[in-house]
Amino acid sequence: MKRYEIDERELPRLIREEPEQGMTLAIRLYGNPVRTICRNILAGCGSAEAEDAVADCFVSIWQAAGRFNPGQGASFRSYCYGIARTTALARRRKLRTEPVLPLEETIFLEESEDVFSRQEEEGLVHEAVDMMKEPDRTIFLLRYFYFFKVKEIAERLELPPKKVENILSRRKKDLEEILLEGGIGCEEIG
Repeated sequence: MKRYEIDERELPRLIREEPEQGMTLAIRLYGNPVRTICRNILAGCGSAEAEDAVADCFVSIWQAAGRFNPGQGASFRSYCYGIARTTALARRRKLRTEPVLPLEETIFLEESEDVFSRQEEEGLVHEAVDMMKEPDRTIFLLRYFYFFKVKEIAERLELPPKKVENILSRRKKDLEEILLEGGIGCEEIG
């Protein structure tokens, strides 16, 4: 097998043209974060469910590589992490367990039937998150992209849990405003 050192922007093409090498590289680059996302979302469902979700995720990445459009603002890495979240959340719903995050702590974007609109929405979300200052950005990513619990984030960053909650609340409000200004509606948060 060839050894590839490739720019992330070229990975979707590699997956389409040379699936074995492309997927090997995708797993090497994104395997650990995808596994973390799936395990956190499926916490309490058993490690086999999380590993099945990881496998399903990489199948979905392989199938979706041809639909990825880098001109829509999101990186392929973010696209893959989005697939991981969607896959794990779908598996969790299928298992009919409790939601990962309480309703009042979840940001809901309106469902878009148009893939290009959805990529544009995701690009706007990623831009907004990238503009956050530290430690707010890290806290927001750990909570809503990696599904860490507030207590885990607080311990990891050596902050009081209340401060983490306050930062999350402020950043969610900021994100809602940015999305509304960008023409993306958000459902009311509990």
